[in-house]
Amino acid sequence: MTSEEVRQFVEHQIGGLWNLRNDHNCDLKKCLVIPEKKRYLDPHNEYQGIEFWLVLEEDPETRNGYKIIYDEKEGMFGLVAPGAEKDRCPIFIGYYGDFLETYMGM
Repeated sequence: MTSEEVRQFVEHQIGGLWNLRNDHNCDLKKCLVIPEKKRYLDPHNEYQGIEFWLVLEEDPETRNGYKIIYDEKEGMFGLVAPGAEKDRCPIFIGYYGDFLETYMGM
């Protein structure tokens, strides 16, 4: 998949629910990012690096907070949490299903 294909897929999953807010009060219009492949630590696999499409950041200005990723191999969205230390790579929490399930599970 390309970055544009991932973005279109995410927008399709959102449908017309652009005003939907989760418990973190994320604004979908502000928090969606241009999809890019990034590496994260996978605690489910001895903290090996794992690559996903980054599609949403809780705070895209500071790049802090939770992130929503897309795994094109699994066809699922998941969450990534900030690393425990400032310079530590963010950690993959797990899969949640479709985009909106993941967004609301944040």
